[in-house]
Amino acid sequence: MNLPGGLSYWPSEVTRDGQPVPVLERDGHPAIRLEPGPATISGRFGWSELPQQIKLPPEIGLLELTVNGAVQSAPSWERDGTLWLQRKASSEPVDEDFLSLKVHSLLEDGIPLWFETRLDLIVAGKSREETIGSVLPEGWQLAAIDSALPVAIDDSGLLKAQIRAGRWTISLRAFHYGEAARIAFAEGASPPTSDQVLAFRTNPGFRQAEIVGLPQIDVAQTQAPEEWRSLSVYRWETVGGFELTERVRGPGERGTSPLAIQRT
Repeated sequence: MNLPGGLSYWPSEVTRDGQPVPVLERDGHPAIRLEPGPATISGRFGWSELPQQIKLPPEIGLLELTVNGAVQSAPSWERDGTLWLQRKASSEPVDEDFLSLKVHSLLEDGIPLWFETRLDLIVAGKSREETIGSVLPEGWQLAAIDSALPVAIDDSGLLKAQIRAGRWTISLRAFHYGEAARIAFAEGASPPTSDQVLAFRTNPGFRQAEIVGLPQIDVAQTQAPEEWRSLSVYRWETVGGFELTERVRGPGERGTSPLAIQRT
């Protein structure tokens, strides 16, 4: 696990649950070895005067900062992990806590079915933990998460994130084996937004299928990811669901029609 600091400011007296642990150097960053499980890590920095800034590992999500006895309600913490300890006071008021969410999803036909969700976050205010909402339709299994922010998702598909000021993207991929004629969130689930843009990628070599129950919309009127903009897109009001209806099975399962040629 990486620790705050760097070659210029190296942590000392580092402990895990009160027991000393050696600090290693990894790619120019201080780090310690940890076994799986919860742990409390403590350490100290020694300097003749307070530096302007210090680096924090990007996997850190929540931060409480006190400088010279004064609690910093909104630390200046940049996306690359730079934490400013000294910076001229701004006359601008501190931003209030704010979170804006946009959700785009992609359904990919095949065996298995794949469902990708991208959440675009705009965050202001202090670092904090937020419950984002239910991000997996009922019956789908999580395969992967890609996020610069620390996140956790439970068995029901409820996503929580440790957020801080900035613009962030969280991407998730889930799969479903077998028939999924109807796709919807579980009863009582709380999706992040009341509606989202859904793109559908067909698989003509497998079958011809279509989405039923959602209005198709003009992709130019959306902010769908560039690589999805050639696909059919729909507006999904997440309080309800939709159907994935098969029209024609692929050539491999349709069989072939007999052909007879007679010369006269």
